[in-house]
Amino acid sequence: MSNLSDERRISELSIPGTHDTMAFKTERSEGSEWALCQAWSLTCQLNMGIRYLDLRCRHIGNGFAMHHGPYYLASGFDSVLSEIKSFLDSHQKEVILAKIQQEHDPSGNTRTFDETLSSYFAQYPNMIKSYSEGTKLGDVRGKLVTITRGDFQNFNDLYEIGGGEDSRKKSTVREGLNAARNGDTRKMYGTGSNCYSKSANGNPGAWARCINPDLHSYICNSSGRLGVVAMDFPGYKIVGDTIRHN
Repeated sequence: MSNLSDERRISELSIPGTHDTMAFKTERSEGSEWALCQAWSLTCQLNMGIRYLDLRCRHIGNGFAMHHGPYYLASGFDSVLSEIKSFLDSHQKEVILAKIQQEHDPSGNTRTFDETLSSYFAQYPNMIKSYSEGTKLGDVRGKLVTITRGDFQNFNDLYEIGGGEDSRKKSTVREGLNAARNGDTRKMYGTGSNCYSKSANGNPGAWARCINPDLHSYICNSSGRLGVVAMDFPGYKIVGDTIRHN
């Protein structure tokens, strides 16, 4: 984003992102293929051009542990924010969007999820801003911008499908991207290419190998805004080609 005009609205951009950003490792080996959604660490994702993060936090002991469902992802929210700060300190013209949500069962807390979130944010008073319609790049350079599903005009992410329904998922992804291309540029649009099914080989990695080539082909053979594109196991080419839409 460093090469884009300060006057560009966030909503006008094509932004590569990751679904379940921290799901690149887990402390549980059994069933881990169902929990893992990324190959790159957080810092690697940021260095490769990912600018939308999907951060899922289990509220436990008045703190946040990063989770994908019941799977602990071997990281806490404090280390996530520290990595983001290190990146932004070194790339002060960049902007990172993040959706932060509660994941799995809360345990042992004496305060609400939002109260704990505020306590983390209080440690970074100059780094974090909330998204609002019309936010321009120049307003948030060097910032982590928090965004919610409610900030999106449309976020197309059919994530649970039946075995063999790849054509249905691919069609849904294209519909989301077309909505971003044709929609009001003052509004945020998003597409999630991630999915899983309950069939034997329906884990996120298997589906990414099926869906990502079709997604990449669409990106390479289209023009205009893509909005946020949240992916499982993206490669550097699909990230770079998404950025080129800007």
